Amino acid sequence: TIIYKLSATVDEPPAEDKITINAQARIDLKHTIKVRKFTSNLVHVTSTIPVIQFEPEFTFPQASPTHEFPVTISASRSGISVGTITFTDSVTKSYVWYIMEIQISAPSPEKTLKVSTVARQHVKVAIPITNPNDHPAHFKVSIQDEDIVGDKEFTVPPNDSYNYNVIVSPVKAINKIASIYFYSDGDGEFWYNIQISAVDPEPSTIVPMSAPIGRFASTFIQLENPTERSVSFRIDNDNPSIFQVISKRVITFFPLEKKRIEIRYIPSSIGEKEYATISFRSSEIGDWIYKVTGTGKPPQPLSPTIISTVANGTNSALVLFSNPFSFSARFSATMT
Repeated sequence: TIIYKLSATVDEPPAEDKITINAQARIDLKHTIKVRKFTSNLVHVTSTIPVIQFEPEFTFPQASPTHEFPVTISASRSGISVGTITFTDSVTKSYVWYIMEIQISAPSPEKTLKVSTVARQHVKVAIPITNPNDHPAHFKVSIQDEDIVGDKEFTVPPNDSYNYNVIVSPVKAINKIASIYFYSDGDGEFWYNIQISAVDPEPSTIVPMSAPIGRFASTFIQLENPTERSVSFRIDNDNPSIFQVISKRVITFFPLEKKRIEIRYIPSSIGEKEYATISFRSSEIGDWIYKVTGTGKPPQPLSPTIISTVANGTNSALVLFSNPFSFSARFSATMT
């Protein structure tokens, strides 16, 4: 008699297959899994994937080597759901299992809202949100554009509606589509498109300036950077000899920075209106354009020049005179 003692280590069976499915949030998708026949007993079905529904039991058909097992994918939010689905013999407890990866894309937008505005002007847009449930619905909001501002979270009372307000404020002329996503644990995911059409604003007109010949007048404008990043402006001036911008040709602004810029009017004529268009151009936040005008007035008496001397003596002094015009001119001098 020869006796053998046998021992074995039994590992878990490998997955039969990996199943990859593409689905869309808020749209039910039916899919069939071909399960190979491994028992004639009743089969129990379990899964670790929360977004699929199926019958918990079935039996294999007698004449077929496989069973087409239907599942329904019903996801309320986009993302990737990975897990397993297991088929277990109710008597022997032997089983086969599959890996499932469900890639869930975002649902179609609820609606496209059209907004027409002028750059650097605010427009309020109301988006109606309805809660048909008997409990409050809490939403988190994701805004996919820096030109749109709104609350990050809000709550809708039971069986009620709520107008979610966003402020659309494009910093420059543009045509684009932005997106706003709403997420709720109970109500899933939905989103809206906002089609933004913004045109350049009309040039700003500065109050007319005036100054006597030989002097100048100044006005100030305020430029600002409303964004969270640094931007630069390039100055264009079509009449720089008469209207001077007291600044460098290129101005850099830090995030949310404001600066006062001086514009100086130096008249070149008397009684005639003079013009200039001064532009501050930025590829990041658009152009700021100003129309400026000025009128020259007759020269005013300057400070007196005092000459001191003794009786019957002589003395002299210099009167400093400069040409106030931007061109060569001839002057005559008189003394009374």
